[in-house]
This record gives sequence, C-alpha cells and structure tokens, in this order.
Amino acid sequence: MGLPIDGTITSFNSKLLTKGFRISPKNKTEGPGARVYRGKFANMPCDITMQYSTKTNIVFACNAVSDDSDDFISIIETYTKLVDDYEFKYGSKVVKKEVSKKQLTEEGLFYNTR
Repeated sequence: MGLPIDGTITSFNSKLLTKGFRISPKNKTEGPGARVYRGKFANMPCDITMQYSTKTNIVFACNAVSDDSDDFISIIETYTKLVDDYEFKYGSKVVKKEVSKKQLTEEGLFYNTR
C-alpha cells in the first residue's frame, strides 16, 4: 500500500480512505484505540485493524486479516508469497519463519515489518 505506520489515526484514516478502504462494520465491536477498515491489501479483500494510542492518537500497529483463503495449502501459499514480497521490498526487516498448521489455526498469522 505504501503507507508508513506512523502519524495520527486521523491522518492514517484519510490515507486509507483515499486508497479505497472504508470503515468496516466490525469497527462497532472494537474498543478504544482500534479502528477497522475493509478494502484490498496485497490484492486480497481484507480487514485492516489500526491500533493507536488513545492519549496521543498516534498509530503504532496494524494487522491485515483476509478471508480470501479457506484451506491450509492456499493459506501457506499466500503467506509465503507475502513474506517473499516483503523481504524483497524491505530486506532484512521481515524475518521468514516456519509456520505450523497449529499456529495457523489457533494463533493466526502475525509478523511485524518494523
């Protein structure tokens, strides 16, 4: 997407809306310090959850969750492609790790590009 994870939630909100994201209905169930958007990330439909400080409104983290894949093989293929793409783009900032089926089904996929 080309958006650094920094600045205020208001600023990030404007940037995401410009990129075609919309506030997700899931936003209603999020607590303070989180905002959910629906749109495309890495050419997949997904929800992006932005986390920010309620004191400063500064964004400090985000995650993307896609419901585009529904079987283990396609999830692993998508994960591998995303990690390869981000390693190419950011170099050593992304650490590739092996992911077990248990981690995918019980913990989900999370990694940080910072």
